[in-house]
Amino acid sequence: MMRPPTLKEVDLLVAVINAQDGAKEPIVLADLESRSRLQRCLSYALRWPIGAGQEPQPERCAARLYYSIVKGRPLADGNKRLALICTAACLAGAGFVPSWSPQEMYEVAMRDDEEPGQAFTIIDDLALLIFSNIRYLGHTARSMHG
Repeated sequence: MMRPPTLKEVDLLVAVINAQDGAKEPIVLADLESRSRLQRCLSYALRWPIGAGQEPQPERCAARLYYSIVKGRPLADGNKRLALICTAACLAGAGFVPSWSPQEMYEVAMRDDEEPGQAFTIIDDLALLIFSNIRYLGHTARSMHG
C-alpha cells in the first residue's frame, strides 16, 4: 500500500541526509510546531477522492506529498530537500525508483497557485512529472527498521 513515511522514518532519513551532507546546512526537526506542521503535510498526501477499495496512484500521492511540504513550509529551512527525501521514500516503499530533476520538481511546485483550482493543476503536473520519471522495481519491504 502506498503511504508517506512516518515522522519516525523521516527522522531516520534526515539523520542520514545530514550525515552525508556533512551537516553544513542540516535539516532540523527539533521543535514540536515544525513536527506538527510536517505531520499535516505527510497526512495530506493520502487525502484524495478515490473509489471504495481503491488505493491512490503512487505518482499522485507523491505529488501531493511533495507539494504539501514545499508549499506548506513546515521547517524554517530545508523544505525542498525534505520534500525530495520524503517523496523518494514514499515511492521507494512502493517499489519505485525516482529519476526526476530536483530543480524541475521545485519549479513546477512553486508556480503561482492563487487562482481557484490552480493548486490541483500544479499537483496534476507534478504527478505527470513524477510518473514520467519513475521506474518500478517491484514491491519492497516498507519498514526502515529492519
